[in-house]
Amino acid sequence: MYSKMNLFRSYGTSIAQSKSITLRYVRCFTVLLFTFIFSVASSKAQTVKFDGKQLSMDEIIQEIRKQTGFDFIYKKQAIESFPTLSPLAIDKPLNSFLNELFKNLPVSFEIKNKTIVLKELEQPEGVCQVYGCIRNSDGQPLQGVSIKSKSKASGTSTDQEGRYLLKCGKGETITFSMVGYLSQEVKVQGSKMVDITLSTTDNMMEDVVVIGYGTRSREKVTGAISSISAKEIENLPATSFQSMLQGRVPGLNVLNFTGEPGASSIALIRGLSGSSRDGLPANTSPLYVIDGMPYSMEDMGAIPSLKGAKVTTSNIDPLSMINPDDIESIDILRDASATAIYGSRGANGVIIVKTKMGKIGKPTITFNTNLGLSSPPAFRSTLGGKLERETRMRYINKYAELDADFHTINNAAFLTDSINPFYNNATDWQKLYYRYSRIQNYTLGISGAIADQLSYRTNLGYSDEGGIMKATGYNRYTLSTNMIFKPSKSFDINLDIAGTFSEKKRGNGADQNAMGAGGNFNTSLYPTPVSDELSNFFKAFDLLDEVNQNGSVRSSLGLTYKLGDSFRFTNNLRMSYGLDERNTFKPSALNTNNKPSLNNYFGKNTTLLNEHVLTYFTSLDHHNFIVDLGFSNDRLIRSYTRTNALDGISDYMKAINGFPKERVTTIEEYSKSVRLSYFARLNYDFASKYIVSGSIRRDGSSRFGDNNRWGYFPAGAVAWNIHKEEFMKEVDWVNNMKLRLSSGVSGTEFSFDYLTQGLYDIGTAGEMYNTTTAPTYNNVISANPWYQKGLTNPDLTWEKSIDKNVGFDGMFLSNRLGVNFDFYWKESRGKLFDLALPNTSGYKMIYSNGQDVLNYGYELAIYLDLIRKSPKWKWSINMNGAINRNVLLGIGEEGKDVYLRSMERLLRVGRPLNDFYVHQTLGVYATDEDVPVNPKTGYRLTGSNTQYPFKAGDIMVADLDGDYRVGYEVSNANGDLISGDKIFGGNPNPTITGGFRSDLRYGQFSLSTFFVYSVGRQIINKTLADRLNPNTLLAPNSLPDVSEFDFWEQSGDQAMYPAYNPFNKNNYINYSYQQTLFVEEGSFLRLKNVQLSYELPSALIKRFKLKRLNIFGQMDNVFIIQKFNGPDAENVDFSGIDRGGFYPIPKKITFGLNVQL
Repeated sequence: MYSKMNLFRSYGTSIAQSKSITLRYVRCFTVLLFTFIFSVASSKAQTVKFDGKQLSMDEIIQEIRKQTGFDFIYKKQAIESFPTLSPLAIDKPLNSFLNELFKNLPVSFEIKNKTIVLKELEQPEGVCQVYGCIRNSDGQPLQGVSIKSKSKASGTSTDQEGRYLLKCGKGETITFSMVGYLSQEVKVQGSKMVDITLSTTDNMMEDVVVIGYGTRSREKVTGAISSISAKEIENLPATSFQSMLQGRVPGLNVLNFTGEPGASSIALIRGLSGSSRDGLPANTSPLYVIDGMPYSMEDMGAIPSLKGAKVTTSNIDPLSMINPDDIESIDILRDASATAIYGSRGANGVIIVKTKMGKIGKPTITFNTNLGLSSPPAFRSTLGGKLERETRMRYINKYAELDADFHTINNAAFLTDSINPFYNNATDWQKLYYRYSRIQNYTLGISGAIADQLSYRTNLGYSDEGGIMKATGYNRYTLSTNMIFKPSKSFDINLDIAGTFSEKKRGNGADQNAMGAGGNFNTSLYPTPVSDELSNFFKAFDLLDEVNQNGSVRSSLGLTYKLGDSFRFTNNLRMSYGLDERNTFKPSALNTNNKPSLNNYFGKNTTLLNEHVLTYFTSLDHHNFIVDLGFSNDRLIRSYTRTNALDGISDYMKAINGFPKERVTTIEEYSKSVRLSYFARLNYDFASKYIVSGSIRRDGSSRFGDNNRWGYFPAGAVAWNIHKEEFMKEVDWVNNMKLRLSSGVSGTEFSFDYLTQGLYDIGTAGEMYNTTTAPTYNNVISANPWYQKGLTNPDLTWEKSIDKNVGFDGMFLSNRLGVNFDFYWKESRGKLFDLALPNTSGYKMIYSNGQDVLNYGYELAIYLDLIRKSPKWKWSINMNGAINRNVLLGIGEEGKDVYLRSMERLLRVGRPLNDFYVHQTLGVYATDEDVPVNPKTGYRLTGSNTQYPFKAGDIMVADLDGDYRVGYEVSNANGDLISGDKIFGGNPNPTITGGFRSDLRYGQFSLSTFFVYSVGRQIINKTLADRLNPNTLLAPNSLPDVSEFDFWEQSGDQAMYPAYNPFNKNNYINYSYQQTLFVEEGSFLRLKNVQLSYELPSALIKRFKLKRLNIFGQMDNVFIIQKFNGPDAENVDFSGIDRGGFYPIPKKITFGLNVQL
């Protein structure tokens, strides 16, 4: 019993003791738990503030102590080598702040009670840690710099403050690289801090370029691709996208022939590859790809009209949808190996525009602005007033008796009438039509990220450029926003939306410019137009009313899936929608029937695109493969409504109600085209040394007939990076050297949606759909086939270009010298052309794949880094030039000559396109005896009017066919006018084009100068011919200073120009512009842009919480050097004929700033 009692007592005591111990453990654990929780809570409850000021690590620690009361325990030598940092925090929890502070530093931290313990990270033997900060030459941290070990796959990148931390083996070489900067290498012997300053470079091998459906490092590119960075076009005061590209890339010729704000230019890659019967470029515009959305200038314009009716749109550049401030980079694809991936749309080259995207990091706000003035152009010289009147009277008195029966308005009675209010008028009409106008551009943007999953960028833009011509100008509003959402490591969502609204006052053309701003502006001695109410220029000009508006929206949704380590699938849905409107009222004085007219145009343009691309990439030892397979489906829908009203009742009734109903006609058109495409591409390289690429694309288009609906476009290329060979290791003056060979087929489809099908129409073209002339059946209007313009050809097929290219890229002398050279040979087969049919056929023409053209040429770009090691001075030069030639290989089945409609140009097999075909001027007949006499008839040489033979003082024109008649033309069987006395006397296509840029920097100052040039172009100076011709209509042209011209005055004179005889009936040929006398050299050198800027030091602007502040001033179109006898050799249209009607190119001066915070 006792034993049992002791046993139970002993057991009970044991249990009690066990409970007591357990309770003590629970109490201890609870105390420790709450101590830990309160410790963590205390650290989380604590917040810190830092304003971005640059501080050392010791200063940061002291500031944390001051703000939180937390103490630090650490080895002083552990933080001595840490870089200075610029922490930015607003009431940020202490724990989060410390995580970010030490993220890329070789330490860890631990919070114990109110103490922060810093410990050096321990590494296995043989492993070291390299850390530091990477900045640019301005001292700004660089985010996204790639840091890699050359011998291992380890790598990292810098954060938003430029910091990094990399683990590597001792003795390894670390590379630091970033697009647009010179790469650097550092050999590591142990753990240490390595701060790097990267310098910018134009090294062609360092860049990443967009190649279509992907990107590629330039080192592995096999095609002819040039790039333009955002920095090159930063702050340029240009509203035309193409004009910003002028002279910056070899082989890209931008014809910037107009200075009208908001108007487009013509861009040709590797020259002109086809001509229409009008002598204009025939389907030769490059393809523009804006963030993956392809655009062609032909498809973005109005529906092409087969009826010959001119559809007048707003004439606003469709590419003005792009805000230059949004552009990240521009890549120009020139050869078929690069463009064939775009198949039927890449024959004329491809220009890829990539816009800026948001980046992971702190929000960044940018504000850019520039303000300035445009100034009037150089005016054509004119006499005017008393001096002009006396000059005209002198020649009237001199020649009046010779041909007294041939009078014009140039008569003594008018010029000597002192009661005439214009008797002594010396007004130069040019000066009254021009003005100084303002320029203002503003952009405001924000970009950044929300955590690491969502990056964004939004940008607002406003541009206002008043035209130098009165009542002209251009306004543009832009909004772009994009974001990249990464819900997981393998899935990306990319959303991009951009909208633009543009408005342009008045268009470009003779209606706006001819009266006082054109080349043929009138003399000051005559009131014009002559009418009761409109007895001066300005009433007519002011009554001309025109409004042009254009709106566009571009959007895309991209989904990217990473399937494992080797596959990526991308699906892009893209949409573009545009509206275009023009309303024009022309007063009676501007119409030949002296009655007002009204024209309204409203068009819509919608493009829908769906793309799917599967990419496979893998590496096996040194063998690297990238394979792309893709499918795309796009459709283009266009429509427009046009209303024309004639014979208005008053110049002050500008609404359609002020026109007779029977003179009002409305036209509506609608068209739709669909394209299906399949494509594949292989890129292979062996250790980046030997590179092979190949692609094929199959396109199907609804624009073709059933027999030719599909086209195939293959391409292939190889490249050899010679500098990677072992035998080049000791050649230290060669940094990069690559040889490229490529060949491929690309194509073009015409822009007419229904050209291969028979068209039906109501009415006749001459009556513009006037139903009163339409055919009827039982008094009901019927539809009749529209074959009057041409016979339908259902067998039309793709235009194809076979392109061969040899290229060389090199960087030498420590990347101080860069050279890029290409030679190309391109045959364009089956270009669309309207071939004339014999009159007996009953049809005027037929569209045919009847034009073949050869283009060949050389392209050269040179980069010189002249000064770069000086602590303050930097100087680099970029130069480029291209020789682009074309030859007509065939036209039609028989290859006969084709006169272009303006008659001064001719297409002939074996000759360049659009050759001038003019009379050969041999001088001026000094005496009557010098005029040739027909031995059969005994009569002197005559022109088309045989009653008036040539005489002393008349032009001496070569009689090439020996029939003793010159200056006349007859019709051939096809109705074309031909002449037997003309020669090829020049060509409007330049032989050499290019540009060069100098970038000079001293400290924080930068000076950039940019020149463009064109060599070997000829211009027919029709404006001069018209102004010199004394036989004019009711309102004579202004009279230039005749003392500057060598006119024939008396028998025996060896003169350059014919007699200034107002009564000579041969003046129609004496002053005809279609002769070599008026063919002039059109070469020029223009200082396109000069920009001086000052970048404020980062240490200064950080006080104001700014990341960047740049102040600049610049001049645009500073001066031009030329031989051309006119204001501006560049201000001449594509045809090379100066008609004087184009909007002058103004000089501009602007000042602005770039702010980033």
